[in-house]
Amino acid sequence: MKKIFFAILFLLLPSYIFACTTFFISSNNAKVFGRNYDFQIGKGLVIINKKNVTKESYKDKNGNSIKWTSKYGSVTFNQYGREFPTGGMNEAGLVVELMWLDGSEYPDDDSRPAIGNLQWIQYQLDNAETVQEVIASDGKIRIGKNNVPLHYLIADKSGNTAVIEFSEGKMKYRATEDMPFKVLTNDFYSSSVEYLSKFKEFGGSIELNNTPGSLDRFAKTCKLIKEYNGKEDAVDYSFGVLKSVSQSGATQWSIVYDLQNLKIYFRTLTSPVIKNVSYNNLNFDCASPVKILDVDYDKAGDVSFAMEDYTNGENYEFIKFAFENVDFLKGTSDAVLRKRSEYPEKFSCNK
Repeated sequence: MKKIFFAILFLLLPSYIFACTTFFISSNNAKVFGRNYDFQIGKGLVIINKKNVTKESYKDKNGNSIKWTSKYGSVTFNQYGREFPTGGMNEAGLVVELMWLDGSEYPDDDSRPAIGNLQWIQYQLDNAETVQEVIASDGKIRIGKNNVPLHYLIADKSGNTAVIEFSEGKMKYRATEDMPFKVLTNDFYSSSVEYLSKFKEFGGSIELNNTPGSLDRFAKTCKLIKEYNGKEDAVDYSFGVLKSVSQSGATQWSIVYDLQNLKIYFRTLTSPVIKNVSYNNLNFDCASPVKILDVDYDKAGDVSFAMEDYTNGENYEFIKFAFENVDFLKGTSDAVLRKRSEYPEKFSCNK
């Protein structure tokens, strides 16, 4: 019954809530990943995650979990608590970002431990340097059956890209050589590419339009990425693309990852000035305090030095806000929220 309830609730929610857009520009001069996060709420934290931290996932319903020690530090964007990001980049230059995808079907129970679809992102950022390593992790872990429907665009510093989707109970992917367009919105990648063929810019007969639907955002973004000539600064160009496909009042965050220079640029609906985090100014040593920053910090430029020490109390408050203000999460017990906020306290620094 719970599964049916959530399925019905998802259908009743306005589609703009989940209208995200991602893309990757790979040229001789740039490796840049852009993302618009369109959602009900924009409140969140930027979190500096440390390397050499030993972790264990929640036990799944079969009592299985997976332990690992983070190989890489990372910077993530979080609304649902530390260790449960919506996306981020690690110090090896791997980016993982999620988008909503109705029709996703995660694997049935098997011998692999199951983790949540947000913790799956942190696991990849902790362990993987390349797109291929992310794909290979499917042999070790799976996303639990009843998670909300998502797919992912990932990219690495070498310029490799992949779409990770779940259908028929299996992970399915399209990697660099099978991705004519390094763009993803809120439809299956194959359907999105097929949709392009109707437009003049891609061999069809009709003009592109500016409707806010997922397929039309995909087409418009593909056109803009195709037009990039390498002369304009890739970060600036990416913000221009994100602006052109933004959803008024719903695009909470616009983020641009510079994979080559290990910098993240971002702005929010509440704080539209462009801020950046330079990895050169970050300490990923697990013996040092975890650092956080309100994503709506209101000063432009490098915010690496504005970050504050993480506290469990602040983690709880952000989790509580999200679960009280996102429609399909309302009604979650405080005991669950407390457990989620206290989860990182079990980790240990492995020096």
